[in-house]
Amino acid sequence: MNEKTPNQSDKKLYKFLQKYYATHGYIPSYQEMVDHTSAKSKGHISEQIKNLEKAGWLQRTPNKPRAIKLNKQAAPQRLFSLIPLAGVIQAGAPIPLPGSDFAMFLPDEAVDVGGLLPESALRKELFALRVQGDSMVDSNIQDMDTVIMEPVSTAKNGDMVAAWLPEEEEATLKHYFREKDRVRLQPANPAFEPYYCHPSKVEVQGRVVMVIRSC
Repeated sequence: MNEKTPNQSDKKLYKFLQKYYATHGYIPSYQEMVDHTSAKSKGHISEQIKNLEKAGWLQRTPNKPRAIKLNKQAAPQRLFSLIPLAGVIQAGAPIPLPGSDFAMFLPDEAVDVGGLLPESALRKELFALRVQGDSMVDSNIQDMDTVIMEPVSTAKNGDMVAAWLPEEEEATLKHYFREKDRVRLQPANPAFEPYYCHPSKVEVQGRVVMVIRSC
């Protein structure tokens, strides 16, 4: 790679990209880049993006909108300790959610995990969920706590997962167990019954890597 030190204008654009991504969970459009920086046009932005790519500060996929991946090694650690808050998940009975994707980002919210997770964990595409309910109290998760999730599509027995039930369009936070021809979603509270379903009727969307207490 042809290393090149970005100039101040390029660095300003990169800083904007960092902050925007930390807040929204995705890269801004070229027009938004023009509106929020000193760039005079989308063409100018395009040249700056090329400069940042040559410097190794980001990667991009040509001819695809917003297809830019920031190089986390080049970014201040503080910005990448902000984990997008994707929404709410029920620790109780499954909760109905709009649409077919439980991870509906709330763009104005993020969770700061600075100093709480190792750098290797922060390099993953983590997301956060706010917990509602008390079915996981015996696993030290209380109502209104926040769980930090690692996106995964499979789980081992005992993993605490965000499970999506596509037919019901509901999501729930439970311990995952595969039992022959069924899946058991196990609460951590004896007042709640486990949920059983066929493996084809449940999708693992994430695994809990950390819990942040609400108080």
